[in-house]
Amino acid sequence: MNACRIAVPCAVILVWVALSGRVAQAHPPPFFWMTDLSSDRRVGAEVTLGNSELIVDAMPIVAGSVFGEIAINRRFSLVLRVPFAHVRYSNFADPDTEIAATVLGNAGAGIKFLGASAPRRGTQMHYGLDAYVHAPTASDGVEDAFALATAGALTLPDSGRYAVDATTLRVRGSVRYEGKTAFFQGDLGVDHRLLDGDDYTALVIGLGAGIVLSPYFAVLTEVILQTDVFEDDRDLLPTLDIGMRYHSPTQMAGLRLHLPFADEYRDANAIGLAVEIGVRF
Repeated sequence: MNACRIAVPCAVILVWVALSGRVAQAHPPPFFWMTDLSSDRRVGAEVTLGNSELIVDAMPIVAGSVFGEIAINRRFSLVLRVPFAHVRYSNFADPDTEIAATVLGNAGAGIKFLGASAPRRGTQMHYGLDAYVHAPTASDGVEDAFALATAGALTLPDSGRYAVDATTLRVRGSVRYEGKTAFFQGDLGVDHRLLDGDDYTALVIGLGAGIVLSPYFAVLTEVILQTDVFEDDRDLLPTLDIGMRYHSPTQMAGLRLHLPFADEYRDANAIGLAVEIGVRF
């Protein structure tokens, strides 16, 4: 995949959004995977372009979703997400031929509780608790299953998006510190996947740091770690996301590089470049 061909139009989108935003400064933006601890109403779309050789040789992978976070009041918000994917991959039975599949992922819905300390000398603490369910709405069929599994290589921090024939329950607790120029967040949670005869529970740990470069731009780094709770031989599945966000009171956009670091993913050359656009209201 030619990253330059993807990065240039994404950068143009970020600049366009920045020029069309309001002058007022917004609070620091959310991280890429961890819980958004603001009470904003927000809708948007995210697309990750990448490749992987984990199950089959796939290039390009387009793993996207549309999402919404609707504040009921300053304490509670509803969270909605509908994932989709388009994947071109080598036929497992005949590697010389390619298959193209467009699939629907597992739609998700949940609720989150938010709280915050009183601001003090330009700093503030935020905290939250959210519960979320991915319903088994993903496309079925053999070709679709390969496409879903391949798209899931680029969404490890939210693995329920493309889990075939599975219901995934997610619970997260989050704490965030916002300083004058830097902000930090930690998440601790559990993903429990319900699948006939093969339930799976993973502990999920998120750590993130960001720096506000200007009233509009911030750079962010986020590490997510997953491990099986009940297996004796626990595989650790770490991922790194590094990128930047434009943020204003009404608009937000992001560009990031997604890097899974588990041995099997690194050996399979799994990598993604994601762009996100959202509107606050």
